[in-house]
Amino acid sequence: TIRNLKIESNMTDYIVLFGRIESSAEVKDLTLENVSMTGRHNSVVVASSNLGTISNCHVTGTIAGGYAVGGISGFLDGGTIRHCSTDISFYAARLKTKVINGNIGGILGSTQFGTVSDTSSIITITTNEMIRQTGGIVGMNRAATIEHCWSKPTFHCDKSKRIGGICGDNWGSIRNCLSMETDLKTSGTYVGGLVGTNSSLISQSIAEGTVQGHKQCGG
Repeated sequence: TIRNLKIESNMTDYIVLFGRIESSAEVKDLTLENVSMTGRHNSVVVASSNLGTISNCHVTGTIAGGYAVGGISGFLDGGTIRHCSTDISFYAARLKTKVINGNIGGILGSTQFGTVSDTSSIITITTNEMIRQTGGIVGMNRAATIEHCWSKPTFHCDKSKRIGGICGDNWGSIRNCLSMETDLKTSGTYVGGLVGTNSSLISQSIAEGTVQGHKQCGG
C-alpha cells in the first residue's frame, strides 16, 4: 500500500507511477490511498499506457489534468484491466493548448483494444470547464470490451458533450455493466446514463439515476 502520494506539475505530461506496461508485464495487488496527481495530459495513477495486465489495483484520491486522464490508466492498447477499483475526484485543468479536456474515465481515459472486466469506479467531476468523452469507467472506447463493471458517477460539467455513466463515446463492446446512483448534469449535449454516444454493442446493462442536458440526452 502506498499512502498520500503527491505529484504536481501543471505544465507537465505523463504524471503517473509507471509509464508504459508492456504486453509481457503485469502490475497487481497494489493499493494507493489518498493520492493527489496534478498534470496536463495523461495524468493518471498507475500507468500511462497498458499493453499488459493490471489486476487487483485500487486507488483513492484526486486527479487534475486535461486529456487522457484515468484513475488507473490513460490508454489501454490490447491489455487487460481486471478486479480494480477507484474512488476519485477529478478536476479539469485550464490548459494553455488547443486540446480540449477530454478522454476522461474513472478507470481509463481511452482504449484501442483490450478488456476491462470486474472493475468499479466512484468518480466525481464538478467543473465549469468544457470536457468531452467522459465516462464512469472509460472516456473513449474504440474497440475494447468492457464487461461486468459498475460505476457511480457524479458529473456536473458546464457546456460538455459525450458524457456517460459507463462510457462517454463507445465504439467497442459493453456487456453486463451498471451505472448506479447516476448524477449527470450539463448544459451540453450527448448525455446518457450508460453512454453519451454509441456506435456499437451494448447488452444486458443498466443505468439508474438522473441525466440532464441540453439535447440528445437519454437514460
